[in-house]
Parts: sequence; C-alpha cells; structure tokens
Amino acid sequence: MAKILGILAALLISAPALATGDYVGPGGDYSLFDGGYSGLLENMFTTALEVPAGEPGGDIIDDIWLEMDNSHTWVGDLVIKLEGPGGDLLTLVSRPGFDEPADDGSGCCGSGSDWILGNVQSFMDGAALHAEFMGDAGTPIPPQTLQPTGIYDGSGTPTTSLVGAFGGTNAVGLWRLHIGDSVVGDYGNLGSWTLHLGTIPEPAGLLLIGLGALVVLRRR
Repeated sequence: MAKILGILAALLISAPALATGDYVGPGGDYSLFDGGYSGLLENMFTTALEVPAGEPGGDIIDDIWLEMDNSHTWVGDLVIKLEGPGGDLLTLVSRPGFDEPADDGSGCCGSGSDWILGNVQSFMDGAALHAEFMGDAGTPIPPQTLQPTGIYDGSGTPTTSLVGAFGGTNAVGLWRLHIGDSVVGDYGNLGSWTLHLGTIPEPAGLLLIGLGALVVLRRR
C-alpha cells in the first residue's frame, strides 16, 4: 500500500500545472455613450469575448491580467470595468485624476491627458503605478502597466486585485469589458483588448485523476 500511495502522490504532483491563454476581444466606437455614464452597466459601451471550455491546464483562474488598445481624449472621463462569466465585477480605472465621491458619473473633472491607439495600457496586479495616476505622465499617455483602481463601494476599502476578484472562479464563458464616459465633449474608440489567463484544473478533477490511478494500481 505504501508503494501505491507513493505512486499516487507522484501522479498528483505531476498533474497538469498552470497553463496560460490569451483571448482577444473586439473593439468599437463608443462615441454614442459620451457623457452618459451614471454608474450603471447599461449606460456603458460593452464588448465581449468568450473563453471556451477544456483549455490546456484546466478552467479555474489562477492568474489574470488585461491589455487595452484604446483612444480617448480627456482620459479622466473614463470608467472601465471587467466582468467575469459568473458576474464578478472589477473596476480597472475610475476617472483618473478625479476623486469622485461616488461611482455615479457626477462631478468634474479628471486628467485631461489623451489616450491614443497604439499606446497599450496593461492592468496587472502588483504594478508600481496606480491606475488613478495613469494620466500624470502627460499627453499622449505612454504605454504603461497599471494597478487596477478597484470598485467604489462606499467603505473606503475597494477591491483592487484582479486575482482577488476572479482567482478561483471558472474562466469559461463570456467576459465583458464595460467603458463609461462621464462628461460630454470627448470621444473614444476601443481598438481591441486582450485577456491573459493562467488556469489550473479544478480540485475535483485532480482528485478523480488520483482515484482512477489508485483503482488501476490496486487491480495489478
């Protein structure tokens, strides 16, 4: 039995590890949403991509980051949110340069720097630059890696981690990127966005692998 348990442990250790996948979502002109953001998803431009099941490594998220190729004059008008297949929601940036009292589109004004196509902004946990300050580098905003701003929830302790929001959830299904514009007079166009996922098998899947191996070994 000790030999069987040793082999079983080795099989579990050698089970599929973290695998990565890149998923590209479509862009679009969101000028019709100029100045319409009120804190509701229905007042935001929305684009979606689908992550299929059965990807190498499994379907459970262990790591996640996102890139956006976008253009918008006066970036301080923008609120950008990522929504997972299960409805989990994270604010990537919320009107940078403006300390809004609530997530409702009111008040004025954030950073006047321009975001241009080709200058990709990457949202990643652990980035040295907070997304709230993305416009501080001047205009046009250079390519940067940003720590997400987080969800305004009235408590002063917003969630600011992509892994914290989506880690351990199932990656399979529709992912939605929402873009809101809070003040009239500035227009934007999303070129594309790329979701980078690191996935692992579900714990139940690893257990089944191990139990199956144990049955085979006991029959020998």
